[in-house]
Amino acid sequence: MDGGTLVASGQIFECENAAFLETAPKCTSGENTLSGEDVYNDLKTSGYHHGPPFQSIVESNFEGTSGMIQWHESWISFLEAHMSFSGLMMTSNEPMLPTAAEFLKIDPKAVRAYVQNNTSSNKGQDKVTCNFPCGYNPKTHVCRSIGVEVGPLRWQPAPISKGTEKPNLEEYRFVPYISSYVPTDGSGLHSQYLFACNELVKKIETALKEDMKQPMFQIDAKNEVSLEGIESSDGKNLLKILEIISSNLENFKTKTKEYLLNYTLIAGKDILNNVLVNEESLKIILAIISENSYKKLNVVEVNRNFPVVLVPAIEIMRKYTNLNFKKSILIAPKSVVIDDEVLEEHGIQRSSDDSLKDFEKEGSHDVAISSFTCGPLSELKQLLRSLTSIIKPDGFILLFFKARSHRAEKLLSFFCGEKLQVHSVEELESTLKDENLVILSKISDSFGGFLYLLRRPTLAKQQRTVLITDENNFEWVEKVKKELYGVDSGLLWLVAKDNPVTGILGMVNCLKQEPGGERIRCVFIPHKKEDQDFPSFNLEHPFFNHLVSQNLVMNVWKNGAWGSYRHLLIKETKPRTRVEHSFVRCRNYGNLSSFEWTESRIKYAPRQNRKLVHIYYSAVNTEDVMMANGKLSSRAMLYQQQGNSAMGYEFSGREEGTGKRVCGFTPAGSMATSVLVDPAHCLEVPEKWTLEEAATVPVAYATCYYSLLTRAKLQPGESILIHSGSDGIGMAAITIALELKCEVFTTVDTEEKRDYLRKKFPQIKIENIWFSRTLSFETMILSGTDGRGVDVILNSFAGDKYQANFRCISSSGRIIEIGKHDLAFDHSKDSKIFLNNVSFHAVYLDEIFAEASVQDTMGMVRQGIKNGVVQPLERTAFGRNAIEDAFRYVEKKLHIGKVLLKMRDEEPCKSISPTTLLLPAIPESQFYYNKVYIVIGGLGGFGLEVTKWAISRGARNIVLTSRYGARTSYQHFCLKRWKDAGLNVRVSTMNVAKRDEAEKLLEDCMNVGPLGGIFNSAVILKDGYLDVQTPEDFQLVCGPKSEATKTLDELTRKLCPDIDYFVCFSSIVAGRGNAGQTNYAFANSVMERICEERRKDGLHGLAIQWGIIGDVGVVHKYMGDSAIIAGAVAQSAKSCLKSLDIFCQQDCPVVASYMPVEQSKKSDQGNILKQILKILGVEDITQINMTRRLSEIGIDSIVGSQIKQMIESACDVDVTIHDILEMNLDDIKAILKNADRDKSSSQAPALITTIKINLPPTLVHRDPLVLLNEEGSGEHIFIVHIKDTNVMDFVPLAKALNKPVYALVWTTDLSSTEMESVAQRYLKIIEDVTDGPYHLVGISEGACLAFEMALQRERSQKILKSFILINGSEYLMNTLSMDSSEETESEVKALCSFVEQFTTSDISRLKEELQKNSDLNLRIRTLFNYLRTSSNENEVNEAVTNHLLKQRLLESYFPRGKLSSNIHLLEDSSRLLTSDVPVIKEIFTQLCSGKISVHRILSSRQLLTEEYVQQTAKIVQSII
Repeated sequence: MDGGTLVASGQIFECENAAFLETAPKCTSGENTLSGEDVYNDLKTSGYHHGPPFQSIVESNFEGTSGMIQWHESWISFLEAHMSFSGLMMTSNEPMLPTAAEFLKIDPKAVRAYVQNNTSSNKGQDKVTCNFPCGYNPKTHVCRSIGVEVGPLRWQPAPISKGTEKPNLEEYRFVPYISSYVPTDGSGLHSQYLFACNELVKKIETALKEDMKQPMFQIDAKNEVSLEGIESSDGKNLLKILEIISSNLENFKTKTKEYLLNYTLIAGKDILNNVLVNEESLKIILAIISENSYKKLNVVEVNRNFPVVLVPAIEIMRKYTNLNFKKSILIAPKSVVIDDEVLEEHGIQRSSDDSLKDFEKEGSHDVAISSFTCGPLSELKQLLRSLTSIIKPDGFILLFFKARSHRAEKLLSFFCGEKLQVHSVEELESTLKDENLVILSKISDSFGGFLYLLRRPTLAKQQRTVLITDENNFEWVEKVKKELYGVDSGLLWLVAKDNPVTGILGMVNCLKQEPGGERIRCVFIPHKKEDQDFPSFNLEHPFFNHLVSQNLVMNVWKNGAWGSYRHLLIKETKPRTRVEHSFVRCRNYGNLSSFEWTESRIKYAPRQNRKLVHIYYSAVNTEDVMMANGKLSSRAMLYQQQGNSAMGYEFSGREEGTGKRVCGFTPAGSMATSVLVDPAHCLEVPEKWTLEEAATVPVAYATCYYSLLTRAKLQPGESILIHSGSDGIGMAAITIALELKCEVFTTVDTEEKRDYLRKKFPQIKIENIWFSRTLSFETMILSGTDGRGVDVILNSFAGDKYQANFRCISSSGRIIEIGKHDLAFDHSKDSKIFLNNVSFHAVYLDEIFAEASVQDTMGMVRQGIKNGVVQPLERTAFGRNAIEDAFRYVEKKLHIGKVLLKMRDEEPCKSISPTTLLLPAIPESQFYYNKVYIVIGGLGGFGLEVTKWAISRGARNIVLTSRYGARTSYQHFCLKRWKDAGLNVRVSTMNVAKRDEAEKLLEDCMNVGPLGGIFNSAVILKDGYLDVQTPEDFQLVCGPKSEATKTLDELTRKLCPDIDYFVCFSSIVAGRGNAGQTNYAFANSVMERICEERRKDGLHGLAIQWGIIGDVGVVHKYMGDSAIIAGAVAQSAKSCLKSLDIFCQQDCPVVASYMPVEQSKKSDQGNILKQILKILGVEDITQINMTRRLSEIGIDSIVGSQIKQMIESACDVDVTIHDILEMNLDDIKAILKNADRDKSSSQAPALITTIKINLPPTLVHRDPLVLLNEEGSGEHIFIVHIKDTNVMDFVPLAKALNKPVYALVWTTDLSSTEMESVAQRYLKIIEDVTDGPYHLVGISEGACLAFEMALQRERSQKILKSFILINGSEYLMNTLSMDSSEETESEVKALCSFVEQFTTSDISRLKEELQKNSDLNLRIRTLFNYLRTSSNENEVNEAVTNHLLKQRLLESYFPRGKLSSNIHLLEDSSRLLTSDVPVIKEIFTQLCSGKISVHRILSSRQLLTEEYVQQTAKIVQSII
């Protein structure tokens, strides 16, 4: 058991001299050997992660038949390695895990002897380690090492974790400094609001008989919204004023000025006047500030009845990590209401209006934020002067400004006879000029709002210029170095023009972070020479002279405007598009609300003698519902891993081209608009049938003909029991059996279905149709056959009904099992029945597709159609968008016959060529089986992962380029695996940066098939600050990236312009910058500009700025999990591939995917020092001189940047790269220590994380007996409930039982430490109410006490009417365990369990705090502080003390006897699988000699739901 869930079961035997089947293995390492590191990295990239304690495989050959396993004093990990050894190496692209084995033999003496003789004596290691040879026999499926043997093993695809990573997915594109914002209004908020305002304005105009002659608000929403549905809440101040006016029209004209004044005071908070307080606009402005700042910023917001901007601004910084404020202050009048908790959470200090003058005097802040909605011009000028005084000379001003009134505001002005004092853009910008402020950026909205970014003009400095040309010799590198490092002052303008594919942007993003980088300015004009004649670059020229006063780092002229490149969030990752072929996918198995239409592979897959059928109807079978509910996970995983649909295997439709009407079945995937199907699995639809009728035939009749005639050999006149006679298979089986003149017995689950069968098949005797809700059908069979039993049984039932079949079969009878559940979980059968010559046949239709018998089976169905036996079945059809409804209909067993999904209408003409059904579906990245795909750098870590991904999406022909070819064992392993799978994956050493070799490579590929795509994942790093870089370094780094991409772009435009994918892997460094990587960023930036040009020309082009690629990436490989670059941490390779799939469906040429650093979850300072030492390669701090400067240690630029970002993130300080180089480890230690001290002094409570819970009204009971229901008659019911949760939650259940119901609860006077005496006390309390008999119900922990009460009552010869445990089996089974070891001390565990009664939140932080104290009173105090509750502290203390007493009572209890009464267990279905039931029953035989029944119910946390009450009451009533 693990956490109350059964994870393994079996029998344990002790024996001497265990005999092994396989010979002792020997392992010899060779060329075809993988290291354990490679094995586990391969698994990790597949989404199956082994923690370090479970990485016991040392090495393995490629076939997984021979290797070494390490013993490190852990039997669990040692044995786990044996069982998973070969499955991890199987030829499929996904790992396989063992789910069953017939035996596990262990000889501990042999293991111990081998360890003693072969122990590795590693100095410094605490554990003894020893490598064991291990072998796997693929013929016998047995794994053997020294002293251990397991097998035969059965395998299933490993359940792959979906992962919890949520990377930021962004578009990187040009944004003008002067732009407009158009809200997407996904929630319809603005449309609803405008509609309401329009309606009220019309109402006022009509009532006053006035026509404003003003245009109405333009509304995009098609659906009108009623006024009643819109509240004039916060942010809807205009609507509030209009409502007041419309309800008080008789006094309107006398109060118009009052209305106007009131609105003026709150106009800024109306949502129409603060549209620009949105993430996209703020992110753009904040990015400009960040791009032009070189330190963390002090920010002041002067709020003037406007939404507080600092809150969303800080949230944006936290989300995107590369932006940060050092100090944030809000100056606001008392009328501005904002929650103090919100301010505290965002680190914002609040000051009053009076403090504004103090801030003006200081003039020490970097950014000032404010707004101006309406008012006198003098007020605007005064505001600008205040803001200018607050900031430093180079500081920024963010100003939200309203430049015009909208319709409703004009209405107010019209009736008041005076206008709102709203000033135009011209007035504002004239004022800005007078106040000596320069406009850096301006964003407008459609309601007259503007967001300005302002700054004082920069004083003239010495200006120098270097042209960044497109020459391949990179001579300009030396010129930049000379101007930047040879002169100490002035600005250096780097200019790139007349070349749209330069890498200047990426290079400057990095260079500005290096020493001297604050002097760099960039000008990029990406037009070609022939496109436009620009003036030569001269800062005195009118076209350029404003750049000096604005003094912005990035100046890009594009689309007729100056601007820069920005990262903008991709809002819809996979927008639905109309595709030719699509299928139904269940996104989350177990959730029937997660169905979605997804693009299928049919267009890309080989036909392989299959026919394309356009589907008109698809059947929903029981197996589909079980799979969608997660009950047939292995099949679902298999198809999911292949990228296919697992849903649907029965259909009707028309053949492509001929239009012939057919029906049939496929292994999977027929719940779609089209399917490729084997002609042998199809039937031609008779002329008189519709396609709807035809869809009911294939599976039902094929299953029945094969089951009854081929396997059971059903003979005329025999008797047959057909379960579920009203479903599709049942009705088909009855039809066939009646045709053979057999006597038919059948079961149904409702009276309605019974009546239907009586009308449908009058040949069946009335007494031969029985209900399947109970086992009473046994009586029917034995009575109807004079005790002999039937000759054949067709069964699909599980559990007790499955077992009952063996009691209903005659001698020489045949049982046909078409259900999967009991067999899949290996549930036991009474094997003695087979002595009566009984045969058992398991029939799975999906397993016989490849058998020759499928031809015979389909022949029988065709003959049945011909002679009229096979007829369409009863059916219920749902539309193609009602998938969930159809599945729930089948799940609830409401249907008779079949349930269908209708994909399209059938045409009246019987023979017509079908048209393609285009449906909006989620697009998928697909690869054509016959095309060739090239992966540049394909043998690199991520290149191999991209290759696996392409193969999983259909690619069959792939060329991997590599400078040196395959050299590592893992590379050879992958190539062999793909070759064994029949794939054409080969390696080329051609250098695609060279035109002749690139052209030769493309021609070779196109001789194999059309070129489908190119993925460039190549990388060469040559990091260092620019002062040590050379032109040769730039050439080296640019070769596989920019030069190769240029060459391939040019060649593919000529040779194969229609390729599907042209993808380049760039880096977040190109968009965000990272000191020391100017050449790398330049190369990546060139690729990005090439992709932009390709998209502009109508070709595919995609450049992806990756953050740190985890698992296999270059940075992650050398720096590990602690790596941080450009505000990003490692993103797993699997997550990166998901991002790649999303990006391939986007129209954006340049995108980014990265995992942001979560600033709210910074590592503790001690851990930071360990990470820094790890980066420096220092394992032991005592082995290094702490006073030695980092520059003397010899760190490179990436390591320096890494340490810089770690210190800044952890300590909230500003440091430069130069500072880092001059620091020693003692300096770093001191910075971290100071940060720790500052942090601790600012935090009052030790336990920050708290949780608010509602404790029960009565937490401590004084009376042990609580009446829950006094109505009803019959025996009393007593519920034993000793938890601290609210006992009154059981009242609805008590009333539903309609009997007198009492609860027995814990009281303060119970101090006994023995369960027996507590049970005696409660039995006496019951005797005061009734002498019995009565029903006893134990809830959760109360199960143990209830069990002891039942034992004592039996000893006194008093029988209980019934004994029921609800969610209590786990507690009672724990009493049988003698294992007293705990990970944490029992008192801490008990205190945590007290909290867990009331919440599902994570309480790991509480556990840590409790462990810090050993005193119980302090622990209880800590717990109370953790619970933000209104309950009395003394009451909580008393309840906790009682809870500890109860826990000790439960821990010490051991049942001293067996119960002879029957036990009924009601268990949480989310924790107890159906397959666990037999095991639970077996364990309970140690506690009970009576009958044990198990019922699965809803979760116990759903006590208050009506569904829980009805289900539980129904079960309890059936028992009592």
